[in-house]
This record gives sequence, structure tokens and C-alpha cells, in this order.
Amino acid sequence: NRACLAQSQKAKIKAENKAIATERRNQELLSYISKITASTCQAADFSNVLQSTNNRLTCKTEQKNLHLMENFANEKKVLLTTLQEAKSQLNTLKRCKFKYANQLRDLRQNYEIQLMHSSALEA
Repeated sequence: NRACLAQSQKAKIKAENKAIATERRNQELLSYISKITASTCQAADFSNVLQSTNNRLTCKTEQKNLHLMENFANEKKVLLTTLQEAKSQLNTLKRCKFKYANQLRDLRQNYEIQLMHSSALEA
């Protein structure tokens, strides 16, 4: 009877120890789960911050690109206007050159005629 009681007592202590060990493991697992959950939340928060930052940077980049494209378009208009003005001035200079070339030719012809007249008068 004593042996039976002692064996029963041992089994009871063994079961209690097993229950205590199981409880410790459960507490450790709950602690790990809590840490993993906190880390997951931090990672999600960080991901949201990164996404928000990325969105802001993308928006700023798009705004800068739009601004650069507008500036380029304006510069192009100014350059085209300047080019058109230069072409117009070149055409004016060409007309003047042609006009002055004709006047110079006429002056030479008049000079030659006057030279012939004065030569004829001297003779």
C-alpha cells in the first residue's frame, strides 16, 4: 500500500512538474508571439513611413520634371523667336547688300562715263 502510495505521489509530482514545464513553455511562446507581433507592427509602421516618403519624393520629382519641361518649352520658344528674328535680319542684310551692290555698280558706271567725258573733253 505504501509502495502504491509512493508511486502515486511520484506520478503526481511528475505530472505537476510536467504541467509547470508546459506552463513555462507556453509563457515563453506567448512572449515570443508578443515580440513578433510588436516587430510586425513596427515593420508595418516603417513600411508605411517608407511608402509615404516614396510618394512625397515621387510627387516632388514629377513636379520638378513638369517644371523643367515647362522651362524647356519656354526656352525653346525664346530660341525660336530669336532664330526667326535673326533670319529676318539676315534677309534684310541680304536685300541691303543687293541694293548696295547695285548702287556701287551704278556709281562705277557713272564714274567710267564721267571719266570718258573728261578724257574726251581734254582731247
